[in-house]
Amino acid sequence: MINLTSSCHCKAFSYPITILEDVQLPLSETTCSCDACRYRTGQISFLSLSAKLTRSFPPSEALARLQRYDQKCGFVIDQETLQSQSQSQSQSEVGDEDTPDGLNKYSQNTTCGGTMITSFFCGICGTKIYLQVASLTGEPEIGMWTLGALDRVIVDEKPIVKLKGHHFLEDTVDGGIFNIWRTFQGEPLKKYHDGLQEWIVSKKSTVQEEEYMHLHCKCESFNVYVRRPQPALPVSEDCYWYQGPYDEKGVPKRYMAGWCACDSCRQITGSSLPAHPWVEIPLIDIRSAPSPDAQPYLPIPMTPHTTLPGLTLYKSSPDNEDVSRYHCSTCGASIMYYNAAKDFMASFAVGLNGSKNGVMNTSWISWWFGLEGVTEPMISAKEDGQRRWGGLMDEFEQGLLEWGKEIRQ
Repeated sequence: MINLTSSCHCKAFSYPITILEDVQLPLSETTCSCDACRYRTGQISFLSLSAKLTRSFPPSEALARLQRYDQKCGFVIDQETLQSQSQSQSQSEVGDEDTPDGLNKYSQNTTCGGTMITSFFCGICGTKIYLQVASLTGEPEIGMWTLGALDRVIVDEKPIVKLKGHHFLEDTVDGGIFNIWRTFQGEPLKKYHDGLQEWIVSKKSTVQEEEYMHLHCKCESFNVYVRRPQPALPVSEDCYWYQGPYDEKGVPKRYMAGWCACDSCRQITGSSLPAHPWVEIPLIDIRSAPSPDAQPYLPIPMTPHTTLPGLTLYKSSPDNEDVSRYHCSTCGASIMYYNAAKDFMASFAVGLNGSKNGVMNTSWISWWFGLEGVTEPMISAKEDGQRRWGGLMDEFEQGLLEWGKEIRQ
């Protein structure tokens, strides 16, 4: 018998998971890279522990302690229509007594038509805990515990899940996480479009130039547009957040992104990956609309106590008053990390970007792979990831390094 615990960062939620001895671990799993999972979490890919296969479905009274976000899958649904329908539907039609008065927004993923997807997250810290797929009668069919909220992912020196491949890569355009996580314990990972259909990257002759980088969560309570960098010239030597290539005037065109394996990022995001990616963007470059005349979305200057419409502020580091994190109050997506030590910029979850050129969005994002003579590691807080993932952390980092060489960053 194996005992695990799923808990949020602030410890407002904790639930013991018991896996009986007749359950064979590790479970063979695939990541999900669909748009719905990405925008609902801020992660670039999602990997979980099956509640059905481990027979660990949580009772409704446990999930009632969490906030929930419901979405019908396979339909574009009008919010006002949903609210009026939910008032007339019986409890059996929409789920148990915890279902909110209005279901939230929509899903564009047509592969799961006729089901209700519900994600559960802590309303205080934003930790993504559990995902449930149910028929429209409200009967749960699939349950998934997020790996990031579990107290451990390795038991008796073996991972509790065995990754075999990546699903729904078509939504990523560029392959998303498959660019990096290519092997698991030395075995090549498969890449899928849907079901058992293999995904093959499309060969595009040119990269479409996008005037703005669109960042948004699933429900679009957070919905902003990032302009191309417009720094004063010449750019100072200590400026790392603006990156080349440079135009004819010497103006950089990309923003710096990196990976963090710290326990706080892992738990709050619910991240199923050995490290979680963030892109750093100056506040002045984040606009409320895709227009040169649009106002900055964030207040300048900003403080660690600034409240933002539609987002929940969480002080994740009690010993560091300068640090604040934000998640969507409606769908729970991890949005932003802010540190007043760099009060002119913030870090945003890469999974929120909606580029038509791909999730990794190398036309806007310059990925950090380390630099000779620079002490900043390729993966921040790698030691936290190694304690949790063991040798899989090194395998992930090796894939990241190989991808960096391929894209010549």
